[in-house]
Amino acid sequence: MAAVRRAADLGRADLVKELVWTIRDFNEVKEGRTVLMLAAKKGHADVVAVLLKAGGDMIKTKIPEGLFSDAPS
Repeated sequence: MAAVRRAADLGRADLVKELVWTIRDFNEVKEGRTVLMLAAKKGHADVVAVLLKAGGDMIKTKIPEGLFSDAPS
């Protein structure tokens, strides 16, 4: 899983495409983000496309408690 996360972080769609099929659950939330969320945040559209095609879950997320505590009401 770490290799897929690192490849997504670096924007390496070629590596993500090869590695994603070796991971049982690449939709796992780690440190508050899925691999898909990480790639999207970094602006790696090609990686996002690979992950979505492989079954990336756009809804699965865990919002850290207190994330919006400073938001205006």
